[in-house]
Amino acid sequence: MGFSLSSFLGGAAGAGSRGIEKRRDTLQREKETAEARQWQIATESRADSRNKKKERAVAKREAEERADSLALYFNPDQVKDIMGGGKAQIQYALDYASKLPTDQDASLNYRTTSQLAEIPPISGGPRGRVSPFSSRFKTTAAALEKYEGGFGDMLAINARNVLKFQGNETKLAELSAERVTIEASVKSYEAAKAKAEPDADTTDIFSGGIGATRMENIFRQTEGQALETADLAEWDKKNEKYVLKAGSTGEIQSAILKNLQGLENSYAQFSPSMQIKIDFSRVEAVKSLRAFGASAIENGITKKYSTIAEFQNASDNNAILPGAVIDVANGAKFFVYTGQPTVPNAINGLMQTFFELN
Repeated sequence: MGFSLSSFLGGAAGAGSRGIEKRRDTLQREKETAEARQWQIATESRADSRNKKKERAVAKREAEERADSLALYFNPDQVKDIMGGGKAQIQYALDYASKLPTDQDASLNYRTTSQLAEIPPISGGPRGRVSPFSSRFKTTAAALEKYEGGFGDMLAINARNVLKFQGNETKLAELSAERVTIEASVKSYEAAKAKAEPDADTTDIFSGGIGATRMENIFRQTEGQALETADLAEWDKKNEKYVLKAGSTGEIQSAILKNLQGLENSYAQFSPSMQIKIDFSRVEAVKSLRAFGASAIENGITKKYSTIAEFQNASDNNAILPGAVIDVANGAKFFVYTGQPTVPNAINGLMQTFFELN
């Protein structure tokens, strides 16, 4: 077969022409794709820009509304200062101002960031309750009310831990120091509350339903510990409660009265509801002691002293056990000895450690 140069050149030219056309088509498609993508990006960008513009407009409107709300209570410099802290601070300031008594001006109770050094910290609050921003506001009794439940929590936990760590003298010493700190904090809180509103209601760290439950727990725990210390009760681990041992009613009620005195000296000063419970419990304990004393007298189970002075001397020298029924001057007077100054029974103007039955 002969070779035809013209045919070869004709075939090569046709193939090259098709390749060029294919490449041109590819470039055209790529160009159209790129233009479409650019159009899409531009469209999305315009939409995003419109959305952001709308969001900025909404945010601006909301900010203006918050500023207008703040302006009802604070001056322009204070509004600017509060607004710089964000929504949480704005809401805090509005809540604070709206809850103020009608005779108080919120703008007079607030200090801007530059004035913070003038304001002493609110001391005595449970840990984590006071933030730097909230310390810019003058303390008011209404704003302080949230602390009372916190103090009740801390005292209840302290009382539970005292029960838990009986016998561990190191831990008990730590808990004793902790309680002193808590009580000092409550006193600091009381001072702040009185300064904020001199006519504010009396503090009650056991207020409300939850507070009443805490108070009952403290009553139960401390009374059980007092009876255990007097060897009149023991802790039942299985049922988690104190169980009375055999003993005279006089001894038991004397231990209860002693515990009530301790509660009164610590918690009652910060809780009217605690004082009410103490007074009621004391009346009930005294009723039981009187019934016990009358039975002891009827059965002749008494310890005799010729005079009050002789009886008092024996008491001062710890010669009488709590719960003992005392016959003074051959039946002229009868007393039940409680072992501590609980029931007011003045002799020579002093609180005595016993009370008269008749």
